[in-house]
Amino acid sequence: MNKLIRLLYYRLFSRKFNELRYWKMLRFYPPVRPTKMILDRWNRSEWPDYQRWIDTHSVNTERGWKRVRQQCQPFDQSLAISIVTPVFNTRVDVLQECILSVRYQTSPYWQLILVDDGSTDEGTLSVLNSRLCHDPRIHIILNKNNGSGISAASNRGIAEACGHYIAFLDHDDRLAADAIQQFYDVLQMNSAIDIIYSDRDMISTGDKRFMYLMKPDWSPETLLSGNYLFHFMCYRKQLINQVGGLRSGYDGSQDYDLILRCSDHHPVVKHVPRVLYHWRQCEVSVSLDENAKAFAFNAGIRALEDTLERRNIKASVFENKVLWRGNYQLQFDSGVTSSVKEIKSDSLSPVTDYSGNKQPLYFHTTAYHTENAHSVDELAVWLSVEGVGIVCGKCISSDNTIVYGGAVMKSNGDVLFPYQGKAITEPGYMAITQIVHNISVPDYNCFMVQPALWDALGGFDTTYQTFAYQVYDLALRAAVKGWRVVYNPRSVFVCDTAPEVLAEQNNDRKRFSKKWSKWLDRGDPFYSPNLSQQSSCYEIRCP
Repeated sequence: MNKLIRLLYYRLFSRKFNELRYWKMLRFYPPVRPTKMILDRWNRSEWPDYQRWIDTHSVNTERGWKRVRQQCQPFDQSLAISIVTPVFNTRVDVLQECILSVRYQTSPYWQLILVDDGSTDEGTLSVLNSRLCHDPRIHIILNKNNGSGISAASNRGIAEACGHYIAFLDHDDRLAADAIQQFYDVLQMNSAIDIIYSDRDMISTGDKRFMYLMKPDWSPETLLSGNYLFHFMCYRKQLINQVGGLRSGYDGSQDYDLILRCSDHHPVVKHVPRVLYHWRQCEVSVSLDENAKAFAFNAGIRALEDTLERRNIKASVFENKVLWRGNYQLQFDSGVTSSVKEIKSDSLSPVTDYSGNKQPLYFHTTAYHTENAHSVDELAVWLSVEGVGIVCGKCISSDNTIVYGGAVMKSNGDVLFPYQGKAITEPGYMAITQIVHNISVPDYNCFMVQPALWDALGGFDTTYQTFAYQVYDLALRAAVKGWRVVYNPRSVFVCDTAPEVLAEQNNDRKRFSKKWSKWLDRGDPFYSPNLSQQSSCYEIRCP
C-alpha cells in the first residue's frame, strides 16, 4: 500500500511540490524507512571510542528512527529547506547512498535538487532515471553542456529551489537520518538565523565512520585560517542571492568563498553540535589526498585575498607550510602596527586603571619574555581587525614544549590548556596550536587589549584577588559586548618560570563560577560539548 501511495504522489503531485503551499501534504507521504542492516552498516566506526559515542548520539536503530520521526514539528513554510546536489559521473553505489540518505530523513519536509553537470557515465545517468529518484520531493536537472562546473551547477539548483533555505550535499556523501529535522528544530526556535552548520565525520575507504570534526561555534578569525565550517551547511536563500551566488572562478573552494562573502554581511550563524554529515574519502577527493585537487587550495587563497581586500585588512595570504593543505596564515603589512603601552605586572596582583589611553594595552608578567622582535607586533596587528578586542600569543618553555597554545573555560570555572607539555611541533586537533583562532579567555601572563574595549568596560574588576580571574572576567564581559578574543601562534613568548598559584585563585574561581554560571552551563562556545573537558588533547567525550 505504501508503495502505491508513493507512486501516486510521484505521478500526480511532483510538479506541485515545486510550490511550498503543497508541502503540508507531505505529512501524509509514507516515509522511506532505513532497514536495520542499513542503519548498522552506516553507523560502524573504525575507532572504538567513537563507536561508543555513535551508539548514544546517532539515529542507529529502527526504533530510534521512529521515535525521532514522531518528534517532527509541524511544517512551517517560511523555514523550508531545499538540498542542492551537483552530480557529475558519480560512482553508482555512492550516488545511490547519497540519495537514499536524503530519502531516509526523519523529517518529510525537504526538497532534493540533483543537478547533473553533463555526466557521460551511463551508471550515473541510470541512477538519475531510476525508481530511486521517483519521489515527488526530488527534482532532477539535466545539463547536457559538460563542464559548467560545480558553482554554475549549484547556482542552477539554487535558482530552481523553492525552499527559503539552501543546504549543500556533495554527490558522494551522506546525511545523518535526522539532519534536516535538526536544522528545522533550530530554525523554529530562531527564525532570524541566516546560516546553520553542523559537525561532521568521514567515511573511510572501508565504509566506516571515523575522523570526526567537532567544531567550535561561529568563529570569524578561525575562518580566516581555513574553512572549518564546510559540511553540513545551510544558508538563507536570500543571503546567497544577495552576494551573487557561487562564483565559478573559485571552483574547488567555492564553499569557502561563499561563507567568506556571506560573513561580510554579519549574518546570524548557528552551530548545531551534532554529527549530521558524513564526508566520503575517495581517490580524487581532498579528503584522502590533499594534492588531488591543488587548484582547490589555490582558489581558497584567492577567496581569502578577496576577503581581506573587501574588509580593508592590509595583509597577504600564505599557506601554512607546517600544516596540511587548506590551512592559511596572514602576514600583515608593515606599518599596520602602532606603538603600544607596555604594562608589566606581578601575575597575582591587581593593576591600576588605564582609561583614556589611546594605545593598545600590552600586559605581561615577569614569567614571560618575547622569543623575537616580532612577538609584540603580532599581537597588535590583530587588533586592527574589526571586532577583535583581546589578543594573546603562544608560549613555549625553554625545552621546546607548549606552555600555552590556547585555552578552554571548563564548566567549573577552571581553565583547560590544550596540549600543554607537548612538543612545540604538535599541531593538535584542528591544528589549534598552529593557527589563528578564536578563544574565550586569553593567557593572563601575556595579552593585548584594545583601548576602546578597556574604556567601555572600565578595565579589570579588581575585587578579584588574582590577576588571572581579573583577566578571565574581562574577557567574558568583552564577549557579552560583542568583542572577540584571538589566539595568534605567530606571536611567541618563552616562559622563564611557572606562575605561582595561590589559594586565593580557588576563591576567585568560586566567585567567577557563580557570576558566570549561565555562561559556564552553556559551555565554552569555542570548545565542542562532544569533547572531553578532562583531556587536554581534544578527545571524544565518551558516555
